Amino acid sequence: MAVKRRPKHRGHGFNLVEVMVAVGVLAVGATGILGIQVAAIRGNQEAQEMATASRIVEMWLERFRLDALGWGPGGVAGLANASYLRAIPATGTTGWFEPVSTNPAFRFPLPDAHVLPYTGNPSAAPGAPQPVFCTQVNLQWVYNGSAIRVDVRTYWRKRGPAGVRGPLACNAGREAIDLTQFHVVRGSTLVRWNPESPRRQTAP
Repeated sequence: MAVKRRPKHRGHGFNLVEVMVAVGVLAVGATGILGIQVAAIRGNQEAQEMATASRIVEMWLERFRLDALGWGPGGVAGLANASYLRAIPATGTTGWFEPVSTNPAFRFPLPDAHVLPYTGNPSAAPGAPQPVFCTQVNLQWVYNGSAIRVDVRTYWRKRGPAGVRGPLACNAGREAIDLTQFHVVRGSTLVRWNPESPRRQTAP
């Protein structure tokens, strides 16, 4: 009587080399995904900072437009009624400076927010811990006594390789900003003396 032999089945599995290759491929893929995630987070942070700086610049441009409502009659002399525009000399330009209201008779509801934290919230007190954004203004006559060009720039330090930014001094480097160290957003507007301004002062 013939005896049937059952076929031998080889065990299916992975040897050590295959496991090590698989782990290596997984590690490379995970590292790539992590790098993409870090780049995406940093890109989102920079986009948020750019949007905040643009909002700060627009806030200051609007503040100067409102300040022009205090530009009374008399050309240059009428600037005594303004809060910020009065900083311009009789001719030429001011150069870059930090805008601070010098008119005690009229102040905006929000403080002089030329130094702001990461949120860009103008209600935060100037000089708050760890300021991130600095704003400077340059005033220049376009037509002496009747029209002024207002240039506004908001700048903040770039993050280093580790994602950390260095300290920020808002009164340093007023004329030239090192673009290898800082991001900058700029804006400009033209303000003119309006004889029909509601804040125009008339002689008694």
